[in-house]
Amino acid sequence: MDKLFIGVLLFSALFLLIGCTQQGGHQENITNQTIQNVTENKTGDFQFSLPSELPIAYVGTPYFYSFCNPEPTGTPSEFAGYACGKEGNSVNPKGGTPPYYISTEVTGGYNTYNVHTSGGAFLNFTPALGDEGEYNVEVCAKDSGYNENHHEICKNTTLYIMSDTVTVKGDGELNYSLMFALESNVKAANFAGKEVVKDIIIGRGPTSSYVTNNVSYVPTASYLYNKFTAEVPAAARPCASGTECGGGAYASEEIKTDSHGVELIAEGNAPCGAELAGFPGEYQVDYYHVGLVKYMGADNGYIALAITNTGTKEKAVDIFLETSSELSSESKNYYAATVNAQLCIGYDEKCVFSSSSKAGSQIVNSTTVRAIIRPGRHLIELGTLNNRFSNTNTVKCPSVAKAESKVTVIINGADMSDGKKSVGSLYSYKEKMELNLYGN
Repeated sequence: MDKLFIGVLLFSALFLLIGCTQQGGHQENITNQTIQNVTENKTGDFQFSLPSELPIAYVGTPYFYSFCNPEPTGTPSEFAGYACGKEGNSVNPKGGTPPYYISTEVTGGYNTYNVHTSGGAFLNFTPALGDEGEYNVEVCAKDSGYNENHHEICKNTTLYIMSDTVTVKGDGELNYSLMFALESNVKAANFAGKEVVKDIIIGRGPTSSYVTNNVSYVPTASYLYNKFTAEVPAAARPCASGTECGGGAYASEEIKTDSHGVELIAEGNAPCGAELAGFPGEYQVDYYHVGLVKYMGADNGYIALAITNTGTKEKAVDIFLETSSELSSESKNYYAATVNAQLCIGYDEKCVFSSSSKAGSQIVNSTTVRAIIRPGRHLIELGTLNNRFSNTNTVKCPSVAKAESKVTVIINGADMSDGKKSVGSLYSYKEKMELNLYGN
């Protein structure tokens, strides 16, 4: 019995030995790792782990993440950064020859320079508006071995920066609304000194300059319609000797909006007053104007685009822009009239512009621009509207002017697989409204 028992033990040991030899032994799974200057049978000596996704960073909240466990202490060297595991208690990285050194490279996203690394060993920063998005972080861990004893493992992970607007990893929703502001006025007056003036201020303040972050734009979809008028009546007939005997004056500016556009319609008229003695066929004519005539270089209306991408990935869109301006053919006997509309995506070559200055002229222009919308909420200034005219003629009548300017903006999602290139990326951040383009 003893000899039989010993024989069974020897046979079992031989079977186990053969089985282990056929399996080749256990090796560490090094998927998504780059090993340099390390032979295959030594990869298990050095280990470094990294999650496929880092904890989410939020705008306005300090962010810290250490790639070394425990967090390194001391002062980083000028070239190698922090030394991890100098005390010999390193959990990650481990094995190989301590201490270990970490290097990181952040790519993707939009403001990679804002994602700060400290001595290579950890991320330490506070995300700001405009930093939202997806970032790839490549982290390389090296031990202190030399020549064939040197180990390096590089891995990639993803960092998401979120805000109260960017709430979805990857693809999110795209929402937009057209916005406008108006700074104008209407005035009617007679030559006896009576006048009616109404200021039209929507969004802009009376002292605000053309600085975008001082403007409170109004969504066109919620404004819909308004009309401002100014009128002085005609003088009573018959006129007393030596008094002004105008025919009255009227001015108006009408604002029509919807979710895709803004239309301004301005009108003014002054009928004939008393005939001027000694000047047959010439009459007293009262006064009107529409728009900021005293600021001949100023525009009346301002158009912007509020657009939100709730995901961490960019979205491509095609933006249709159309402008039109018309100075009605019935306009006559006025002093000056300017009607124009302009919309732009980016630089001047991405603009459409319509300008009518001759009675009876109508101009319509349009274009479609492809652009990339970055993650986050953005307010992008697109252009201007301008209806402005006045009557100061005291002898010709009736004086009539009618001007109309209009802009239309329509956005549709774009499929980049069609081969059409974008003009760049649209975004604004840090409470400033800016238009930034890069690429072709």
